[in-house]
This record gives sequence, structure tokens and C-alpha cells, in this order.
Amino acid sequence: MENSKLNEGTFAEAIENETSKMTPDLIFWAALGGVVLSIGLRYAGKKKASKLVSQWATPILLMGLYNKVFKAENPGKDDSDYRY
Repeated sequence: MENSKLNEGTFAEAIENETSKMTPDLIFWAALGGVVLSIGLRYAGKKKASKLVSQWATPILLMGLYNKVFKAENPGKDDSDYRY
């Protein structure tokens, strides 16, 4: 499939633009921070808040994976300049 013919819309483009600004370290530490915050909330007795925050890690890591796949599919392209 040729990438230049894809048209994913403004939402996908916005995600790509934002995730391309994040380093892998930032994504990892954000996910780990959510897990640590969740554990802290659990020990503080805030069970519902802990469950909510514990679910942050998966979407954060998925955004990082999306960014990594995007870069692998488009070697040599600057993510911020890439358009469909």
C-alpha cells in the first residue's frame, strides 16, 4: 500500500503530530508515573481514582508504539513535515 494515497483525517494527523514530539523516554516515564501514582492512590484509600489512573499506562504506551511504527514505515521522513 502506498502511503501517499492514504487519507486518515485530521484526528490521526493530530495524533501523529503530537506523538512525534515525544521521546521514547518521555513516553516510558509517563506510563511508569501513572502506575506509581495509581499505587499511591490505592495506598491512600482512593480505590476508584487508583483504578482510573492505572488505566493510563496502556494508552500512553500505545501512542509510543504508534509513533515507533510510523517512524519505521517512513524512514528518513521528518515526522513533523509528513503529510498524507
